[in-house]
Amino acid sequence: MPESVMLTIKENILIPTSGIDESNANGYYILWPEKPFKAAKEIYNFLKEEYKLKKFGVIITDSHTTPLRTGIIGIGLAHYGFNPLRDYRGKEDIFGRKLKMSQTNIVDSLSAAAVYEMGEGAEQTPIAVIEGAGKIEFEEKDYSKALEININEDIYSPLLKSAKWQKGGK
Repeated sequence: MPESVMLTIKENILIPTSGIDESNANGYYILWPEKPFKAAKEIYNFLKEEYKLKKFGVIITDSHTTPLRTGIIGIGLAHYGFNPLRDYRGKEDIFGRKLKMSQTNIVDSLSAAAVYEMGEGAEQTPIAVIEGAGKIEFEEKDYSKALEININEDIYSPLLKSAKWQKGGK
């Protein structure tokens, strides 16, 4: 039987214990940035200025669980420098049918790969660099709300309506 945890919704992410973590913290608690999208933009601007980078993005990640699946994956808390979605709506699938809803969440896809590479144990790898991930539209634009979905349009809405929302949530 799992430990008792409170499922919360913070920054539009369903997460146990508001993302507060004590693993790898040596007696301390690790919190998410107070303003994750502002932090991602600040990191982006620092890297751009300091290293004269072009066509790159920043993702702040955390480990995350999926209901009814064992193990953790990465999830993006915030991002900056690129369009976080690849939109297939209106395009044809392999059978020539128009797609109505399909969009790829680039942020969480890359976050899963990054968290896998950084590890969850004693690896002490706080940063992952991903190169060669194609079809990304790099641009300095505010996409902080691009991944959000209205709770009434979410297929999980019956479960989410009873969740505890953190300040700034729905």
